[in-house]
Amino acid sequence: MENDQPKILDISWSTILKITIAFLIFYISYLMRDILVWVIFAVIISVLFNPAIDFLRRFMPRMLAAVLVYVTIFGLLAVLIYMVAPIFVSEIQQFSQLFPVYFERVSPIFKGLGVEAFDSFDQFTTSSGQYLQRLRFNFRRNFFGYYHFFHSPFSFT
Repeated sequence: MENDQPKILDISWSTILKITIAFLIFYISYLMRDILVWVIFAVIISVLFNPAIDFLRRFMPRMLAAVLVYVTIFGLLAVLIYMVAPIFVSEIQQFSQLFPVYFERVSPIFKGLGVEAFDSFDQFTTSSGQYLQRLRFNFRRNFFGYYHFFHSPFSFT
């Protein structure tokens, strides 16, 4: 054995400072994560709309071009939702009216697998309602409860 001396870990103050600054940046980013998601979303939208705004800038001021592009895109999105929503509503109504028929067709398959909730339609609706209540409670607890757990300074609740 050539060198039996203990090894010394030498960490400079600049390294400690860099690690501390990195930790603080990550911690602040963690606290601001909800705001950062919206900022990133806004940046993505502005980057996507920028070519159209640059094209219209040849004919009008940039501010007017930006407003025109945003109003046009979001207006088209609103019209699309307005036109498609009635189709979804009618499909959901039709499904809810035909659900007992579907249930009777699928019920023997699930009974064969040993699922007890499919013994009768009433038992299925009762167990589904209980499951949705538990799911709603868990969602509220997990989604809204983390603010109170961490006592975030950015929380307004």
